[in-house]
Amino acid sequence: MLRSLSTITVISLALAAPTAAAPTADTPTQPSGMGAAELATLVTQINESQVADGSIQTIGAYSTADAETNAQSVRAEANRVDAMYDAMQEDGSLLVVKTQSAAVSTTALEGGRLVTLHTVRTLNTGTTWEEMETFVIVDEATQGVPAGTFFAVSPEIVRTDPSVASMADSLGIDYTDESVEPSDTELPPLPPAMQVPSSSTRPTGGTAAGIYTGYSNVANNTTVRDYGRRHALSRNSAYKPFSNDCTSFISQALKAGGWRTRNGWYRDDTTWYYSGGLAVKASWTWAGAENFYRFARNKSGQAGRLPNVYDLRNGDILQYKEGGSANMNHTMVVTKIDNGVPLLSYHTTDTLNKPFTAMGKSGRTWFATAV
Repeated sequence: MLRSLSTITVISLALAAPTAAAPTADTPTQPSGMGAAELATLVTQINESQVADGSIQTIGAYSTADAETNAQSVRAEANRVDAMYDAMQEDGSLLVVKTQSAAVSTTALEGGRLVTLHTVRTLNTGTTWEEMETFVIVDEATQGVPAGTFFAVSPEIVRTDPSVASMADSLGIDYTDESVEPSDTELPPLPPAMQVPSSSTRPTGGTAAGIYTGYSNVANNTTVRDYGRRHALSRNSAYKPFSNDCTSFISQALKAGGWRTRNGWYRDDTTWYYSGGLAVKASWTWAGAENFYRFARNKSGQAGRLPNVYDLRNGDILQYKEGGSANMNHTMVVTKIDNGVPLLSYHTTDTLNKPFTAMGKSGRTWFATAV
């Protein structure tokens, strides 16, 4: 059962400038080790969070060994965040200059907590990138997971980090892979010509010419973008959330933007629909990442392939496959172009305006779609 915190604490990190020479406008920098600084502050807030009845112990109750486990867990998570910031620094277009975070809810687990933080990162352009991030804190050793263990948990992390997946499974935290729900796991592979990926390398000569051809531009991209911005962090109650909601969220935005629904057998890739009420009915193409791709790119006539991720416009769609995955793993919508970088919004880990340059690219195959 979800129980709200008795108090909400806001943590703000104004990051000190690096000791090196002052950067010029053309060469912005962000302090190294930023992930460690951010996580050191956030974990204090998480460790002190309690459910309303005060039944969960805080970090102060840990033994020395448990405290060391906690420190190791925090270091591992800080390294993950630092890797994200290092990728942004390498590109240099967008950098995080300030973070703020508020604990908004705590769910009691057996021997621990799920703590949801609303994290706001301010970029060097003034744009804010926001996420509803869920962290696990284990207060009492349970199911083989030591007390003091701390880690971020999301479908993306569970999918790519076996140690997190194992701990989440031991603790009974269900993060079903988007690629198999509600998609059919036995779909025949598409011909190579129907699944040509997009380059993720920033072009040096601008975007390609004539790329928005070969499909009917039914969607109003501004409306799709605005829906994404409005409901990335505030879900539309007219739609029942799926356990992994990223593709349904994109379908909602496209429907708002003018895409036409198509009725038929729910497993057919030529159909695309959702009906609410007491018994929700939805085609697999509505909420399954792989099925959506097959409908959008190969059946709808309302979308077209983009050769490069940096060709994306506001309201366009980006999907990816993890290395070794036969199906699409995630679906996102572009809600801003900032310094030439697409900013993506999506559900499940509800996120607004995450820079493409902050997304791990190793082992991923990208599929950019114009609508």
